[in-house]
Amino acid sequence: MLRLISPKDKRPLQGEARLLPSPHTSVTSILALAAIGGGTAVNVARSSHVEITTYLLRRLGCKLDWIAADKLMISCTNIDETPKRHVVSVSCYPWLIPLFTMFYTAIGGAGSLLVLRGECDWMLKLDFRDVLESIGFIGGRAWPGEKLSSLLVVEGFRGRLPTTLWRIVVGDNIYTILGTIIAAIATDYARPILLRGATPYTSWLQELVNVFDNLGFQISIETNRLSIRTAGETRREVVVSSTCFEAALLAIPIAASKGRAKLVGVASSECTSNLAYILQSVGCEVEVGEKTLVLDCGNREAKSLVTHIIAPPLTLPYLGLGIAIKADTTLSEVGGLVYEGVQLNKFIGILEKLGFALIVEKDRVVSVASGEPHKRIVVDCSRSPELCLTLIPSALSPDIETEIVFDNAEVVDSLAPGLFEALWSLGANFRQLS
Repeated sequence: MLRLISPKDKRPLQGEARLLPSPHTSVTSILALAAIGGGTAVNVARSSHVEITTYLLRRLGCKLDWIAADKLMISCTNIDETPKRHVVSVSCYPWLIPLFTMFYTAIGGAGSLLVLRGECDWMLKLDFRDVLESIGFIGGRAWPGEKLSSLLVVEGFRGRLPTTLWRIVVGDNIYTILGTIIAAIATDYARPILLRGATPYTSWLQELVNVFDNLGFQISIETNRLSIRTAGETRREVVVSSTCFEAALLAIPIAASKGRAKLVGVASSECTSNLAYILQSVGCEVEVGEKTLVLDCGNREAKSLVTHIIAPPLTLPYLGLGIAIKADTTLSEVGGLVYEGVQLNKFIGILEKLGFALIVEKDRVVSVASGEPHKRIVVDCSRSPELCLTLIPSALSPDIETEIVFDNAEVVDSLAPGLFEALWSLGANFRQLS
């Protein structure tokens, strides 16, 4: 067990750090390569999401070989087509479910079943109706399980999905769109796909869709439809990129510490621009360059934060920034956060000990400074790694006097591999007990 304690001497983070590879784009890249028969994924995040994905592929008969620490070779040319029942746990990550179900519908052996299990009781309350309807609309079959040991059951339709017009249901869950693109690539489906409902979180979705561009596919997403075209020869190597979420995981602690640093490997996107705007709103000077983000937060202030329509993964860094600088914070349009596996209600007790009241509504989260903070709090990262991610900025902020203890801190690596190493390289002097 790794125990980290917030520094006594909180100094501004300084230096240069390269962004971590994204688990979201790593999983999408691996499934996309498997859909076209195989290839190589480079700069892969060694997260628990990736471990679950590789386990699924091995169950299906794919061959996977880690030829370097972050380089994975995939061969799915000999998928086992004998009728089987595959049981795979998605742990507590609901966003994997639409990706796996759409992928398996297209590539799983005809008549075979994929049973997706969960490991957190709250997942029983999730409504996967949009996913189930979407699978039916593209010609597949899936049905809900009756307990946590079988959240969802999917039938494989390898080579038998119809080529009539596909349509899918879009709610707060953008991963149904990504899964449908993967299924279309696997079955050579080339017609438009109609979307029922407005596409949410388009700036975050666009970063994830770039995976397919790297393989030679052109994805066009409009208000009520998407289309897929092949631009020349299909490529079979993907270099996994970082997203604005990985940029936020480092930029927010830098801002909280009143630091000055340069981040390398930053995507040029609308989502990154939104991150830069938030940092500027609290007094940071931000320079967005070619794949870089330069921050000078020496004059960072405590100002209230109000954001609208943010990508679900960014909710945690933004909430963490508001707490770290003791600012009232309002985050709107966060309905899709549940698919990231985050249960904000679990944050309420700990944040009260930090002197904050947390109000969690269906599409809004409000954090308000409201009480006297405790001198010391202990957070078990094995129970809520997302809460630990949210409190890292507070542990480094000179405005927070509460001593924060992170028990089982190594579990954070399951969500964001290499995060603590990157923070240490910038001067985060956590006290360490193991």
